[in-house]
Amino acid sequence: MNDDFNELQPESALPEADFIRLFARHELELRNYARLILPDWSYVDDALQDASVTPSVFGFTKAQQEG
Repeated sequence: MNDDFNELQPESALPEADFIRLFARHELELRNYARLILPDWSYVDDALQDASVTPSVFGFTKAQQEG
């Protein structure tokens, strides 16, 4: 399944370290925007937690960052 997903990734896929750095830098803005479109803060917390683990779920690995 990972091979199928990797075929769909663009060549310019963001390395996990960069994703985490950008996510942390813009977390407040992301939380505020999410609150505009979600009914309460518990949904915001859930959505941001899901977003923060997405790179690991989709198979970004240290090997991909190096290669």
